[in-house]
Amino acid sequence: MPQTNADGTAGYAEGPGYFNYALNGFLPYVRARDNWISKTNSYLGPNETKYTNMFRWYLQILNPDGTLPIYDNTAYGNGNLLGVLGESEFPGNSEHLPKTEADEYHNKPYDMRGDYLLAMGGGRVDQMEVYNNASSGNLVIRNKHKEDNHSIHLLYEHDFAIDIAANPVDESHEDSDLGSITSLKINSDELLIDPGYLGWGNERFTNKLSDHSSAAFTHVHFLQSPPFPTANKLYENEYLKDYSIEMPAYLPVYGEYKPYKYTRNVTSINSTDNLYYVVNDKLNTDSLGNMTIRFNGTGN
Repeated sequence: MPQTNADGTAGYAEGPGYFNYALNGFLPYVRARDNWISKTNSYLGPNETKYTNMFRWYLQILNPDGTLPIYDNTAYGNGNLLGVLGESEFPGNSEHLPKTEADEYHNKPYDMRGDYLLAMGGGRVDQMEVYNNASSGNLVIRNKHKEDNHSIHLLYEHDFAIDIAANPVDESHEDSDLGSITSLKINSDELLIDPGYLGWGNERFTNKLSDHSSAAFTHVHFLQSPPFPTANKLYENEYLKDYSIEMPAYLPVYGEYKPYKYTRNVTSINSTDNLYYVVNDKLNTDSLGNMTIRFNGTGN
């Protein structure tokens, strides 16, 4: 699995869906090898730190119900596979297993290969309240409100986290989704969601900026070159989490690119009665143009 930076902290450039696809073959092999050969040989070989960092990234970006975040050619489905390793750091979450036969047919994606092993043991996976990975470009803000688990996931991928620069007709697994809110979930319920991957050859239907919960500006371009986007904590306590993503933007003026800055600010407010999200978008430009903000709801 070479699609990452040298230490694995940038995750997997082809996205969570194709990382999960690789895990389906790789993890059972690792577990079988571990069962047969002494672990003193380092069960992941000379790149063990790299793989472990990718597993940590993958664990932290999973949705509250164990499903995959849907971006960069990822289809809706179960991502709860790390428990196959049998490692204490990656126990797999047995709470995400289907509890009844009805769960298996009503929006409860599962995978019997991983879930069978998890049913033998497993535990509760601890995910950070705020996961901000500057290498992979994932910002995930989680809240517990009453009995519900809430999460909002924003993207600011760059550098090693990019498969290749995205455009509507390329042959990569990268979407044009800089600054996108790739998911907003309450437990297993989707409020905002990126369009799910429809298979190779149909990626043009889901990989454009207009397919995502993002902002678009007339004539403004986002380039995958330094300076890279950053996510910054503005304020955080038990009731309020305030973060902003700053993305360099460029506007062609007389044949040259003039630099600007686009900022998407997201605030979660956890009050007694409700949990609120506030999204503010700002482009510091003196040029006239149109700004289009899209949110992909699911009808619920």
